[in-house]
Amino acid sequence: MIITQSFIKHKGDILSKHIFVAAKLLVQTGWEVSVLAPHENRLARHEDIEGVKVFRFKYFWTRYERLAYTGRMHEVVARSPLNLLIFLFFLFFFLLRAVQVAKRTRPLAIHAHWWIPTGIIGCLVSHLTNIPLLVTLHGTDARLISERPFLSSLARWVFMSADKISVVSHFIKEQLVGGLRVPADKIFVFPMPIDTEKIYKKEVPPPERKMVLCVARLLEQKDLGTLIRAFHRLHQNWRELDLVIIGEGSESEKAKLENLIRKLNLEKDVALYDFMLQEELNQYYNMCDLYVLPSLGEGFGLQLVEAQLCKKPVIGARSGAIPEIIEDGKTGLLVPPQDPAALASAMERILADENLASRLGEGGYQSAKARFSQETFLRKYVKVLRWAQRKF
Repeated sequence: MIITQSFIKHKGDILSKHIFVAAKLLVQTGWEVSVLAPHENRLARHEDIEGVKVFRFKYFWTRYERLAYTGRMHEVVARSPLNLLIFLFFLFFFLLRAVQVAKRTRPLAIHAHWWIPTGIIGCLVSHLTNIPLLVTLHGTDARLISERPFLSSLARWVFMSADKISVVSHFIKEQLVGGLRVPADKIFVFPMPIDTEKIYKKEVPPPERKMVLCVARLLEQKDLGTLIRAFHRLHQNWRELDLVIIGEGSESEKAKLENLIRKLNLEKDVALYDFMLQEELNQYYNMCDLYVLPSLGEGFGLQLVEAQLCKKPVIGARSGAIPEIIEDGKTGLLVPPQDPAALASAMERILADENLASRLGEGGYQSAKARFSQETFLRKYVKVLRWAQRKF
C-alpha cells in the first residue's frame, strides 16, 4: 500500500510519475498495489490505472482542495489561516482513510512517500495496524529539514519510527546519518525508476536553431537565474541558439525569471513552458543539443538521467546528488554552483565540439541504462518488500 501527497492525475501525467512507474512495475511482476492520494477537483475518488488501484481521499469542500500536487505544500499552507485550517482537515482525513484502506486490504507493507506529512501519517497508521512501514525521501522533503531546523525532532521521530527508510541518493543518506543520527543500516539507497516506455532516444526533426534545455520546477533552489545569465554570456557569440525551460512552480520565482529575461533582452531567445505530457517532453529531450541542471542541493536529478537516456550531453552544478549522476568528463560536465561564467564556458565547450558532445552523450546513456534502469530499481525495491513479508 502506497500513501502519498502527490500522484499522477491521469495516464500520461508527469507529476510524481516515478511513484506510478514503481507501482506499475510491481503490478507487472505479480504484486497487488493500492495507492492512497489526496482528492482534487475533477479527479475520480476510485480508479484503476494500468492495474494500480488508486483511492483518493476528500478532505474539504472540493473547491478548497488545493494543498496537494504543488510540490511545496508547506508554502501553500503558510499563505493564509484558511489554508492552515484546511491542512488540519487534510491530516485528519488522510489518517482516517489510510487506516480504513490498510485494514481493508491488509498489505504486507505501507510505503509512505515524503516524510512530511505522509511519513507522519504512515507512522501513525503503522502503529495502529501493526503493518511494517517504509518511508521514502525524494529531496525536497530532506531539504526542508535544513531550511527549517525546528522540524528536526519531528523528522527524527518519523525516521526512528519507520521500519526502513529509502532515499534516492547517497547525498540524502549522509544528511540523515550525519545530521539526525539515523542508523546507516536502516537506510536503503535506490533512485526511483525512469519511465523508459516514454523516455528514450528517437529521431526527431532538428529545430531551426540549436537548443539548450532545462526541465525543472520554477523554484529558487533550482537556480535558473544562473542558467539564464550563463546563456546571456554565451548568446553574445552564439546568436542562433535558444534556451527552453520547462516547468511550473512558484509564481514569484516565475515573475523573477521573466524580469531577468526582459532585463537581458532575451525575450526572443528564452522560452518558459509549463510542464507537459511525457511524450511531448520526450520530443524536447531528443530535439535539444544540450541539457543543463544548475540546481543547488539537488536530492537526485531525475531529468538529468532522462536526458542521458536520450543520449544528450548534460551539464550539472557540482552540488547535492548531481555528482552521483555525472562523472565529470565521462558522462557529462560538472561546474561550480552559482557561477554563470563557468557554466557558459562549459556550454560553449560542448556546443562547439560535436565529438565531445557525442562522447558525453554516449557515456551518459550507458551509465544511466546500467545504474538507473527499471530492473535495477525493481530488484532493490522487492528486496525491501521481501523483508517486510518476513516480518509480517
